[in-house]
Amino acid sequence: MNRKELKKKAKVNLKKHYWLLVVVCIFLTLAVNGGNIGNTQVDSSYTSEDLVETGSDSIGAGIGAVYDNLAKGNLDEGKALSENIKNNKKEAGSKIGMLEIAYSRGVLADMVNNMSSGMILVTFFSGINSIVGQEDMASIIFVILSLLFMFFVWMFIFNVFKVACRRFFLEARIYDTVSISRLLYLHNVKKWSKVACSMLLKSVYQTLWDMTIIGGIIKHYSYFAVPYIVAENPDISPKKAIALSRKMMYGHKWECFKLELSFVGWYLISLLPFGIFEIFFVTPYEEMTYSEYYAYLRKEAIEKNMEGSELLNDTYLFEKADPQLLREVYNDKIIIEEEQEYKENLLERILGIVPFYGKKEEIYRRNMFLKTKKAETDVILEGKAYPKRLFTMKESKEHEKNEYLQPLRHYSITSVILMFFTFSMVGWIWEVSLHLISDGEFVNRGVLQGPWLPIYGSGGILILLLLYHFRRKPWLEFILAVILAGTVEYYTSWYLELTHNGQKWWDYTGYFLNLNGRVCAEGLFVFGLGGMAIVYFLAPLLDNLIRKIPFKIVVAVCACLLVLYTADQIYSSKHPNTGKGITDYADERDTNDSSLFSTSLYSGECIYTLETVSMARNH
Repeated sequence: MNRKELKKKAKVNLKKHYWLLVVVCIFLTLAVNGGNIGNTQVDSSYTSEDLVETGSDSIGAGIGAVYDNLAKGNLDEGKALSENIKNNKKEAGSKIGMLEIAYSRGVLADMVNNMSSGMILVTFFSGINSIVGQEDMASIIFVILSLLFMFFVWMFIFNVFKVACRRFFLEARIYDTVSISRLLYLHNVKKWSKVACSMLLKSVYQTLWDMTIIGGIIKHYSYFAVPYIVAENPDISPKKAIALSRKMMYGHKWECFKLELSFVGWYLISLLPFGIFEIFFVTPYEEMTYSEYYAYLRKEAIEKNMEGSELLNDTYLFEKADPQLLREVYNDKIIIEEEQEYKENLLERILGIVPFYGKKEEIYRRNMFLKTKKAETDVILEGKAYPKRLFTMKESKEHEKNEYLQPLRHYSITSVILMFFTFSMVGWIWEVSLHLISDGEFVNRGVLQGPWLPIYGSGGILILLLLYHFRRKPWLEFILAVILAGTVEYYTSWYLELTHNGQKWWDYTGYFLNLNGRVCAEGLFVFGLGGMAIVYFLAPLLDNLIRKIPFKIVVAVCACLLVLYTADQIYSSKHPNTGKGITDYADERDTNDSSLFSTSLYSGECIYTLETVSMARNH
């Protein structure tokens, strides 16, 4: 083996898929570290009185102490410590320019607070205690269940994901196009549990050998190829995977040790602050190098006709298939009907809008559907993507894009108008429902008097039209949808405050990652997901339904809605909708009713908090 040549190939392949492999390695690092979750040392002497600072070290020690107290049956002490951590977390916060990092309000803040304070553990223990009725018995059940949960996560998620990542790197060696969905290939071939068992047996053997110290070091290299063998052939039995790895590594252990040793310099550089160099270069480079090394070991095993090498049967994971073979296997996808000629006008090219539906638009939609299918097939036929149909195990049926929900289409003006009102009304129902649940009372949300929130409709339509040219790239569509929705929300908030003497209709002050209280991280994330749902599901679905309605009825409905909406805008410009539950954000922050409810929602104390709020209001 020429180590320099091998690492040179790894750098070339890493460059082809750099950012995608960096993302995969971030998840892989989380899986590796998550596998050590049970090794955290707990300072049992740590109590709520010791919580003076809010640094990450004291918080980490506090969570460990919460678990330790609960394991000993000290529910009150564990709960007091958890609440102390949560209160310190709420008071903590910082600003980076106009960006506020706060933890006092909002869903994300509640999730961070409850996770970092150990309140989830307290809630879980309280639930067990309420069923059993004895704290001593509850603590035993709590420890057993928590250990089982950690074991389940380690075995079926962390370990299996390690194998999926190895498979991803192996495909990235050969092919120019690798979809992130390939991380779920074990689910597609229905071998998730079998792979988990293989990795479990490897870990058991390794742990037993580790007790002999020297034997543990040797077996570390003997079992090196197991994740790669299982990634190539998920159907192999656990014992055969381990036996084959031992044979492949025979005579290569010292070689593998030297390969690992060659990364020592990179490991030292990765110790730089924040681990940025490790994340963005060292880990992806190392993983790609090991993938190249496995390919070298595999080739040697097959050439020597090693016993068990017939199980290394995924040929096209290491070499590209013959074009003629691909054409034969994908023949049903190659025969695609010819596209009909279609020319877009200026409005159609920029925003994807047509005055009304006709045969011309049907031709365009059909053409886009055929182009999408053909593009997917062409990538495989050109040898740029792994041919799943040539895999040794049949993957679950490939889901072709449903022409009925084809997102690459034009929308008529009437369809856009009706979708604007649909999104606005759905947004109004959403916010009214949230307020009804949290405060137990109906409130007409928004500036207008009618049952609509135009910011939802405007955001949805702007995403649909302005991002028309990005529908082929969902990840880019999501990013741009977040930016666009955030811009609309920030500008709308600023404009309303400017034109209504500083009156606010929403305020995200105290929310995790907010900008001047006008936009926040969780809101933008929801808008991004909503935008994706609109572009790829809701808009095509609504458009198909609208097309079935007679044109005269559609025009009449649009005219009525526009008249009512215009009248509402004129009236509300002088008499905006204000009052309790609409613009009283200063009072809400003082009483903390909203944050009390949302925090308790995640800590499992909804009833207690609602009763407390009710008593406070009555008083």
